[in-house]
Amino acid sequence: MTSTTSQPISHPLEEYIQRLQTGDALLSDYPENVVEVVGILKSYGVVLDAYSRNLIYIANHQFLVFFPFFKYFNGEFTLSKLLQHWGHDRINYEYAEYCMKAMLWHGGGGLDAYLDSPEFQQRANQAIQGRFKNNLLILGLNKLFPDFLTEHIRQLCYYSALGQFWRVMSDMFIELSDRYDRGEIQSIPQVVEHILKGL
Repeated sequence: MTSTTSQPISHPLEEYIQRLQTGDALLSDYPENVVEVVGILKSYGVVLDAYSRNLIYIANHQFLVFFPFFKYFNGEFTLSKLLQHWGHDRINYEYAEYCMKAMLWHGGGGLDAYLDSPEFQQRANQAIQGRFKNNLLILGLNKLFPDFLTEHIRQLCYYSALGQFWRVMSDMFIELSDRYDRGEIQSIPQVVEHILKGL
């Protein structure tokens, strides 16, 4: 009977696996890496700022609006902005909605639990009655299809939730860049610490 001794298997990503296991950053701590990470996160912060403002605007101001044609204008509709919109000279707000719908379809943990609760159903019904109290046609349709408007409100909750989350992320990334400019952030571990505290 022969005995074999197992040799440690070396993995091409072993260095990164060890960094993850010890809670270290994946990037080496070089000044060039710090500049690139801060710059990339600042650019995300700028875009997430626009996304969050739009998602929150839709949740707050397009509530139970069936055809929100001007939802990407954040309440600031002008002919000039419309022409820019049609020419695609604008931020791609549709991407933010795709992200929101992915969350809606795949579930959002605690938010999903609340949206499936009797309390949410009761509040949604109150909102529907309040919004359409003088619209007998819509109230009649709501009786025929009781989940349609409730599902619309559920979706608006996801607009708001993702908008609020991206608001936090945007502020955190912009503040990271500001701290870098002030000389307070000079290393990758400081970047990681800033993000962990922000989260």
